[in-house]
Amino acid sequence: MKTTSSFSKGLFAKGAFIALAALCMQIPVLLIKTVINDRIDCSLGTEAKVSSSWGGNQTISAPELLIPHLKEIKDDKGNKLHSEEVLRHYSYDVAMDGDVSVEMLHKSIYDIPVYRTGLEIGGNFKLSENDIRLACGDCRLILPFDMRNGIEEICISINGKPMQVDVSQGEIGCVIPRDELKPGMMQYEVKLKTRGTRSLMFRPKSETLSVHLKSDFPSPGFVGACLPCKRNVTAEGFEAEWRVTSLNLSYGYDETFGVELIVPVSQYQQTMRSVKYSFLIILLVFMAIYLVESISRKNVSIVQYIVTGFSLCLFYLILLSLTEYISFSMAYLTASVMTTAALGCYFSAILRSWSAWLFAGAVAGLYGFIYILLQLETASLLVGTAALFVLLCTVMYFTRNAGDDGKYTTGNQPQ
Repeated sequence: MKTTSSFSKGLFAKGAFIALAALCMQIPVLLIKTVINDRIDCSLGTEAKVSSSWGGNQTISAPELLIPHLKEIKDDKGNKLHSEEVLRHYSYDVAMDGDVSVEMLHKSIYDIPVYRTGLEIGGNFKLSENDIRLACGDCRLILPFDMRNGIEEICISINGKPMQVDVSQGEIGCVIPRDELKPGMMQYEVKLKTRGTRSLMFRPKSETLSVHLKSDFPSPGFVGACLPCKRNVTAEGFEAEWRVTSLNLSYGYDETFGVELIVPVSQYQQTMRSVKYSFLIILLVFMAIYLVESISRKNVSIVQYIVTGFSLCLFYLILLSLTEYISFSMAYLTASVMTTAALGCYFSAILRSWSAWLFAGAVAGLYGFIYILLQLETASLLVGTAALFVLLCTVMYFTRNAGDDGKYTTGNQPQ
């Protein structure tokens, strides 16, 4: 009786120490998270370098018309003077039709999504008699761009006449002769080829703006002040339409909307998500060892628990290093097989029983379950909670007689 009582007390003390060891294992896990964040920063730095050369996040604005006017002013002595003032006219009605082609640009070990866009812009300006009468020279149509280095080709025509595109004071556009100014609607057409990374946004700067985009990219993210009124997303690509009026805008013409070309969860994001389950895996594996030890009465030293914990932590470093060269699923499978095989051999030498490989199979099943949780995304909380409840019930079953002098039974106790 004294032996079994002391054995139970020893198990209790070891159980408390094991729980503390599982918490301490979060220290190397935190170090691994730091490594993952460093790799993410390196990836973002590479993407920023590519973006600065390729074209960056493009924002397309509706064209604007600049008309120089003579403004009459008086000096201190009452003499009349004339000064030139440039009036800015926004487009009245604009339609944009674009085709976005996405490709992966490989640099070092990173794949960066970039795109090329062919965009046709059509619209008009509403001019009054006063605009024509006060004009004092040639006016200018401009196209505001955030990232000019992404422009590959641009053609502008006014009332069906092609214009010479140039750059003046840092703005791309064309000069419109004064004799082209007539009261009413002045129509324009712009054909644009541009390239960029990550996102293609639009800034209205017009009374009405209609945008139609189609692309071969299967995972777009629609963002900004307005969502598409029509959309169709398939495995082959997407097609979307927006229609925005000045009534839709809360903060004037500075609001933007458009599409982000989102890469499905990157390998670093997936690895970071898997690390979030590290404490659960370590704790469950330690509990499995503890149960095997308490039921079989075979001693597993604290050092062996700690070595097991470090092997479970090393799994994430193996996973991280492999995902930079192969797909996440293959990297996860490889890291799982390596870790499970190592633990199987280790506990086979410790327990000297076939139960060691049964334990290794349980570890493999646990890694498989965590992989399923990673794929479920939105339903992972529900499925994970249900699985934890089942595990808790299992532990409760095997420990129901833990206080009965260390005797574990699976049936009814004899009277």
